[in-house]
Amino acid sequence: MHHTEGIILSYYNIGEADRMLSFYTKDFGLQNIFAKSVRLTKSKFSAHTTLFSRTRISFVEGREFLRLTYAHSTDQFNIGQDKFAAASRASGLVLRLVRGQEADRILWGMLDSAFSFLRNSSEVPEDFEMIFGVRVLRHLGYVGEVPSEIRAVLENEEWRSESDGISYSLLPIFQKGLRISQL
Repeated sequence: MHHTEGIILSYYNIGEADRMLSFYTKDFGLQNIFAKSVRLTKSKFSAHTTLFSRTRISFVEGREFLRLTYAHSTDQFNIGQDKFAAASRASGLVLRLVRGQEADRILWGMLDSAFSFLRNSSEVPEDFEMIFGVRVLRHLGYVGEVPSEIRAVLENEEWRSESDGISYSLLPIFQKGLRISQL
């Protein structure tokens, strides 16, 4: 049995009651985990497996796939439409870029910090998604050297920039990183 924390990046429904959850976990990286009967109202996991929530989980290796045995949400992601859209795009980028099931504590830290920021901020800054995207692409090796003023934005802990127009400066870097990654 494996125990870790994870953020639910996506899911798809299977049959009438089951769901396959895609977690990015602290200790195991990206994992697709089967949740039996999680969509039933009597399910003990249904409230703890909402999209983009930070969840403590336990899972076992089944014959065909990993199976969820425990879930407890530590941070729910019940927020407005603009934050949900930003979280969707951020998780979509990670799901497209990350392959394999290997722990990456730096990427985990970025995801955890970004989703925590979205949960706790009053609004989504216009440069949030661009900063997130370039940070992820840079960490995964798709972005090389960047100018010092952009490096300062990427290396600080904030998810917004005080610099006007930073999104426009980041856009060509983001696009180049996506081309290199073949997305």
